Amino acid sequence: MRPWPKRETVVRAGLLACIPGFVLGARWTAIARYGTDLPIWDQWDAEGLNALAPWKEHRFTLALLARPHNEHRVILTKLLNLGLAIANGQWDQRVECVVNALLPALIAAGLFALGRRGLARRWDAPLALLLMASFGLPISWQNTVSGFHS
Repeated sequence: MRPWPKRETVVRAGLLACIPGFVLGARWTAIARYGTDLPIWDQWDAEGLNALAPWKEHRFTLALLARPHNEHRVILTKLLNLGLAIANGQWDQRVECVVNALLPALIAAGLFALGRRGLARRWDAPLALLLMASFGLPISWQNTVSGFHS
């Protein structure tokens, strides 16, 4: 019979599970309350004209993904959003926002896992609270409710 895990291990695992849950919950709440399914700002030309329209017209090439948008080349964002539109059957900006919320949630959990290696056990809760506040609070709400900001 296996012994029960140590209390410290259970607490750390619980904190590790709570951090992405809180970040996702906070971001999804902001998306539900303030988000829109219509494209915002740069999405019209970066995604609509340079990715989705060529895909629908069967003239899509990888060169369109690498086309510069302003001073950036947002290849991964265009590719992710194209894949989401194909999987969803329509271009829905809220779906993009919901999927984009996974990235900061996973980063916060990763930083907690990394930080707890070098810190004493007493710093677990303050570190978790700091990460949940940093990644969950709507400090840059524009990035949360825009699907183009992955």
